[in-house]
Amino acid sequence: MTHRITRLVGNRRIPAVIDDIDFADEDGEDDTPDYRSAFPPSAWLIDAANAEAIARLRAVVAERRRHVIVIARANPDWREATSNLTRLLLGSREELRLVRRDGSPELLDSVLAFLGHCHVVLTAKSGDAVQEVYKRLALVEIDAGRITADHVDALIHDRWPGSGVRWPVDRDVVSIPSHHLSTAFYQAQTPAEIIEILDVIERHDTADKQPAEAEGESKSDLDRASEAYWTEKPEKKKPKPEPAKPIDDKMRRAIAAIEVQRPTSPTLDDLAGYGAAAAWASDLAIDISAFRSGEIGWQDVDQGCLLVGPPGTGKTLFARAASATTGLPLIATSYAQWQSAGTGHMGDVIRSIRTVFAAAEENAPCILFIDEIDAIRGRGTDERDDGWWTAIVTCLLECLDGISRVEGIVTVGACNHADRLDPALVRSGRLDRRFEIALPDEPALLRILAHHAPDVSPTDLEPIATALAGTISGADVARMTREAKRAARRGKRPMTGQDVMAAALPAEKRPREIVWRTAIHEAGHVVAFLVGGHIPDALSLVSGGGMGGHVRGVGVASQNRLGDLEALVLPLLAGRAAEDVILGEPSAGATQDLEQATRVLSSVESAFGLGGYLTPGGADRVSVEGRIRRVYGDALMLVVRHRAAIVDLARLAVERRVLSRSVLEAFGRERGFDLRNRAMEACNED
Repeated sequence: MTHRITRLVGNRRIPAVIDDIDFADEDGEDDTPDYRSAFPPSAWLIDAANAEAIARLRAVVAERRRHVIVIARANPDWREATSNLTRLLLGSREELRLVRRDGSPELLDSVLAFLGHCHVVLTAKSGDAVQEVYKRLALVEIDAGRITADHVDALIHDRWPGSGVRWPVDRDVVSIPSHHLSTAFYQAQTPAEIIEILDVIERHDTADKQPAEAEGESKSDLDRASEAYWTEKPEKKKPKPEPAKPIDDKMRRAIAAIEVQRPTSPTLDDLAGYGAAAAWASDLAIDISAFRSGEIGWQDVDQGCLLVGPPGTGKTLFARAASATTGLPLIATSYAQWQSAGTGHMGDVIRSIRTVFAAAEENAPCILFIDEIDAIRGRGTDERDDGWWTAIVTCLLECLDGISRVEGIVTVGACNHADRLDPALVRSGRLDRRFEIALPDEPALLRILAHHAPDVSPTDLEPIATALAGTISGADVARMTREAKRAARRGKRPMTGQDVMAAALPAEKRPREIVWRTAIHEAGHVVAFLVGGHIPDALSLVSGGGMGGHVRGVGVASQNRLGDLEALVLPLLAGRAAEDVILGEPSAGATQDLEQATRVLSSVESAFGLGGYLTPGGADRVSVEGRIRRVYGDALMLVVRHRAAIVDLARLAVERRVLSRSVLEAFGRERGFDLRNRAMEACNED
């Protein structure tokens, strides 16, 4: 009797007939696409043997929300196949040898450093013990040693459906080198030829390894020398530093043309808002002083970092301040500068990169600042121009490794989007220190204002810092103070706090009715969040960027359950609900709120498996409309209950135009809201 069974291997249905079991669906065909169809046979087998773990891995990686750690076990003959599989599944990743450094604390530091920007694969032999910390951190373990004859049978029937050929049960699969097995599958015209080809390879391999004396031949001196060359491993010696290449006159002229800055101000003590980056630079200044006096070697000095933050947060200013504080000259460069060199041809760009790094070596000790380094795309991210970016990244890596052997060069990179960088740029030994440069908070903003307006009383600047904390950058402050100084010069008087206030918050020109509606809308958002125990970073009625106002800093971390997602959507709809209840009818100002709410609730129905179906698919508009109507009803009830608080907050917003987090927190506590300390993520609500 034939039993009809559909067998799942990974995400693939495998149609096959083995003895009296028919692995097929009802119509005998299966057109389900197989993600492993392009895998080499050896990788296919590892995937099949670890189907459950790899299914989980693929699901997490497909979400693109976090990087993962994978423990990949394989004996030497299967290590390359396992590495190929993880590359196919993960793409960008770092591979670390776990066995050889299992007890090293530096390995854990490297793993955690890499995990911030790429996937990490820890490799070990199948039988080796792995420390508990790595087992706990790893998402899954993949082991090539789990491959059995059943998995080879599945592969045979995948490549030759209905052949009925079985793998010999007495032949251990993992004892065969993975590249031998893949070659046999590639070369075989029929499944029966697989074993024949493997036998031929094995006989040839065995014959090659037999000593020549066994065949009655004597070895010549040349034979012995050749054998020693291929079989004896030379003693590993520490490589000597490469001698500096001579610099020709053309390169010397190019180096001389590069500007070497020697700023004396501002120093780090004059600046604010840099947090951990400022502490790092202060320690660097101490270490540089100790290095110059001979107390420590250069290997004890941090040799680089990466500054990450939105435009205008003062990353270039930080480099100048670090230069002034440490007393090191500064060489500032960028990809745009390299691209503008010569004709912009690849040869000119690479020559410009090498020239800048040669100039750093000539002026060591110094700081080399590479601005907007994320303009250099990572390898493998641009199919059309990948050859160009591969050459540029490779050159940059070579230069970074080159100056790492030169004492006295500190490299500081700056970017807006660290996720766009090639992972090799931020691995250990390069730009491995990372500092986030965020928009300044209230104390930092007050210091920045005082720096740009030293003649204005701090008392006059405090209201500006309170109003704009977390909403503007240091570059915005510089622009505002320039406008304030211009206004004072035209009035032939000293600059005052009112001048700065006028530049920071231009006079409102919209009709009162529009301002009041905007205030009610934004106050509805804020009160909804306060009711949920969350404090936004700011409420602003200052128009700009296509928005009449906005609430910032209201993304709430959650477990993404159905109730969590609906609780996230409710404050999005509370702005429209406030207009509806308090002003009598809503406006079209909630367009972006509705779009964002619809995206979340559509995913509930179509992707998250929290609606009417578990299977992914297109969202039914009727179902989404019904769900958003129910949440909107809750928002209307919230506005009715807290109408007085929304109106009072709207009046306060009209009066001050911008309300900071501290003001919103004070308002919430005064109104008796239960404000819990929850994680907040930056995002904007209209």
